[in-house]
Amino acid sequence: MSICITKLYPEYPDNAGVSVYLHNPFDVVSPGHITNVYLTATPGRVLTADLEINTFSAEDEVRNLPAEYRKCRYPDESNLNYFKTYSTALCCMDRRIRKALEHCQCKPHFYAAAPELPICNVDQLLCLLRNNWTQTNCTGCVQLCEYMFYVPLQQSLSPPMQEEGFLSQKFERTVVIQLSLPYRGIRRRVVFSSDQLIVSFGGAVSLFLGASFMTIYTMIKIAGEFAALNCMNFWRKRQQINRRKLTQLRDDI
Repeated sequence: MSICITKLYPEYPDNAGVSVYLHNPFDVVSPGHITNVYLTATPGRVLTADLEINTFSAEDEVRNLPAEYRKCRYPDESNLNYFKTYSTALCCMDRRIRKALEHCQCKPHFYAAAPELPICNVDQLLCLLRNNWTQTNCTGCVQLCEYMFYVPLQQSLSPPMQEEGFLSQKFERTVVIQLSLPYRGIRRRVVFSSDQLIVSFGGAVSLFLGASFMTIYTMIKIAGEFAALNCMNFWRKRQQINRRKLTQLRDDI
C-alpha cells in the first residue's frame, strides 16, 4: 500500500525527442485527452512526476438503467460504427473516422480500424488539414461507468548532470513516476430506483390520505373483483334470457 515508483530509461540518443503518455490500462492512448498525462524526457536530466489515481466504480443496479439516463457506458455497450468495444478514446477515434469520410472520403493511414475503407493519399491528407480534422468534437463521448485516470500532482526536473564543467552526454535520461494510491474513490449508485418510487408513493398516500399502500391496493383489488363478478353475472343473465327467448320461439313454431 506504499507509493509505487517506476523508472523509465528511454533507449534513444540524447538528441532524439522522447514523449511518455500515461493512460487508463483498459483504454488506448489518446494524445490531448483530458485523462491522459504527457511527459517529455529531457536529455541528461531526471524528470520526477508525482501522480495520483482517481477511480470511478459503479453498483450493479447502475447497469439496469438506460445509458442515456446514467450518462455512462460499459465496454460491452458499444454504439460505435467501427469498434465493437466502447471507450472514450475509441469513441473519439470513431468520430474522427466518420468526419474524415464525410469531408475527404477516406480514412487516415494510421488507423487500423475499418480496413475496408479507402486510405487517404497526400491530397486527401491536405484536405483533412484544411477541414481542421484534429479539432473533431468529442464532447458527446460519455465516460465509462467504471474507469480510472491519473491526476498529475507535481513535476520536478533535476539540474543538468555536469562533469568537470561540461554536460555529461553519457548520462542516461530518466523519467521517475511516483504513483500514489487514492485515499477515496467515486462510486456511482442508483439514488432513486423503482422500488424506492413505490415506497415513496406509499408513504405519500399514508401521509395525506391516512391509508397505507397495501390498504389502497386491497381496495382496488376488491373493487376490481366486484366489477368483474357483476359483469360475469350480467353476461350470464343475458345468456339465460336469450336461451329462454330461443326456446319459446321454437315452441311457437
